[in-house]
Amino acid sequence: MPTRPGRPDLTLPIPVALNSFTLALRADNKAPSTVVTYRKAVEQFAAHLAATGGPSTIGAISRDHVRGFLVALQESGSRPATVASRFRSVQQFGRWCAERARSRPASPLDFIRRRSPRPRRRS
Repeated sequence: MPTRPGRPDLTLPIPVALNSFTLALRADNKAPSTVVTYRKAVEQFAAHLAATGGPSTIGAISRDHVRGFLVALQESGSRPATVASRFRSVQQFGRWCAERARSRPASPLDFIRRRSPRPRRRS
């Protein structure tokens, strides 16, 4: 069944959604380190899902998939701060996906937030 105009396809593969999420972060002028951190965490989450037979599309991800990922990180010896960082990154990806699934913009430009450029540091 096709999705309504302006709504994302919830059968979208996670890597495709991740590329769009990364582009949105860059368009929102997020710090390059933030973009890298979020992307690496979601890539790690997607790899965990693939290794454990989890879903490959954004619409099929559940809280239990995220919990399983966090437990796997803990059991592999990741520090609590690392686990928390991965959770926050995956959480932002999930929020981004959910925001687009709930909203129906009149225009593709409605999801773009215009932010002021970061001030350049003087050398």
